[in-house]
Amino acid sequence: MAIDIFQSLKNCVFDLQRADVQNYQQPLKQLARLLKSDALRDVNTRLTQHVDLDAFLARSSKTESSMAGSAVLQWPEKPGDILGLKLLLIDKMATDDNFSLNFCHMFFYDRQIIESVRKFTSSLLVTFIRDYQQYVENEHDPEPAVFRPVS
Repeated sequence: MAIDIFQSLKNCVFDLQRADVQNYQQPLKQLARLLKSDALRDVNTRLTQHVDLDAFLARSSKTESSMAGSAVLQWPEKPGDILGLKLLLIDKMATDDNFSLNFCHMFFYDRQIIESVRKFTSSLLVTFIRDYQQYVENEHDPEPAVFRPVS
């Protein structure tokens, strides 16, 4: 019996939502491993080929002022580029513990560092998994459409 990769991705996010500082890295690393699946390689290559994570982080870091929690992520306009940046971000966070904590503290500020990680999870990862699944299943940027029920 095959395991649904999207359900596995969602399970990683559920685990992150319940994690604490001592164990948040394991579900994050598992999420990054699952996203590197052979079945997703071509889609991920298309999503990441035109985005630059370092430039994105530099632009976003410039928004920080002297007040804690003031930094704002500077997302591009195209949904595919946003997904690509999030893919790269997840990979970087899974490989660099210091970066992941600092990123969450800067852009998802809370006085307790684990709450910053949870804010990151609920506002960035949950939406990423939803949009990523839709993208993969449709193999393009989904165009919103109005569907009228037929009765």
